[in-house]
Parts: sequence; C-alpha cells; structure tokens
Amino acid sequence: IFDRDMADHAVRWLETQQGQGGKRPFFLYYAPGSAHAPLHAPADWLAKFRGRFDEGWDVLRERIFARQKKLGIVPKDARLAAMPPEVKPWASLTEPEKRSAARLMEAYAAALAYCDDQMGRLLRAVEERGQIDNTLVI
Repeated sequence: IFDRDMADHAVRWLETQQGQGGKRPFFLYYAPGSAHAPLHAPADWLAKFRGRFDEGWDVLRERIFARQKKLGIVPKDARLAAMPPEVKPWASLTEPEKRSAARLMEAYAAALAYCDDQMGRLLRAVEERGQIDNTLVI
C-alpha cells in the first residue's frame, strides 16, 4: 500500500537526519494522495467499514448533521443544505447501484482512515525524536 510505503520512507529519512546530528531544522514534504481514485486500503481496513454505509447517503448525512449539532460543530439552528440535483435520492437507486455506492463509500473511508493512521506513525516518529514541540504541520 502506497501510504504505508510513504510513511516508511519518511520515518527512515527522519532516522537518517537524526543519525547525522539531527539538531538542524528539517523540511519534510509528505503529501499522500489517498482521497483520489483509485482508492486503495488494506483488506482489514476495508473490513472495518463493511456495511457502515448501507443505509445510504440520505440517512447518513442527516445522522452526521444531527451529531455535528449535538457536538456544537454547527449551530443548533443550522439547516442541512439541499442535495445537489445531480445526486439521486438513495431510494431511487437500484439495488446494484446501492451496493456499488456503499462499497465506494467504504473504500473511501478505509483509505482515508488508513492514511490517517500512517500519518500518525510519522508524527509519532517525530515525537520519539524529541521534535514534536518544534515541528509545524500544515
């Protein structure tokens, strides 16, 4: 998986920098492409999301919006935006279309969660080298 390979290389690079004195500032450009097709995630990460999107985007967006209100992420009086006209209501999709769309959402979620995990590995490596308080992540 590309994200794991990127993190492996970045961590090795940090180890090399540390081994060569490691006190000088460093610049590491780490730009995963996980949110772009083709989506890839290890099978065990895909399994974590299996079935989580089967209710469809209409139900999910309502549930997520309600949770955002409850957490104070959006104002209590906020209203959910209308779906774009090019997005069909979930109920209007055929069963094969629903299965395909749900699998795509699973793959997207798994790929991003896996990418986040790999970025966490990289940040832990920075922390282990005593540089986390001296590091800017953009």
